[in-house]
Amino acid sequence: MPYCASALPDYKKSALLCIRITRVLLLVLAATLFAMPPFVKWYAALRLLSKTASTVLLVAFYLCTIPAGLALCSIHKLLTNICADRVFLTDNARLVSRVGWCCAAVCVITAVAGCFYPALLFICLIMLFLWLLMQVVASVLSAAAALREENDLTI
Repeated sequence: MPYCASALPDYKKSALLCIRITRVLLLVLAATLFAMPPFVKWYAALRLLSKTASTVLLVAFYLCTIPAGLALCSIHKLLTNICADRVFLTDNARLVSRVGWCCAAVCVITAVAGCFYPALLFICLIMLFLWLLMQVVASVLSAAAALREENDLTI
């Protein structure tokens, strides 16, 4: 018998909402693959950007979509595990770490692109902070998974 939404614990309701949001963000990311060239053209005209700067923006965006897509897929898998009551697993720690490394990849891409369009350096700093945060959360999850495995072996 399917769960009634009100019968689910709050963490599962939150995880299910986040799964839906992640799916929407994946669709938005896919849509922006087609919408970005005209958007960059419009933005370049609005800000009077050089052809080099607008090309750098477009290339940086397309390069960043790869780690962004991988991060969203990892988040989706993590949330699916949480909904299935598989929380403190080494696999979840790896998923969180993968999200962090995706942030690091975006940080590197925007740092290089920031040499041509300095506003991207702000995104670089945000991604650096998120990488650090994700690595801390991955370490905590890894330690929790080790404790859970140890407790499972205790009689």
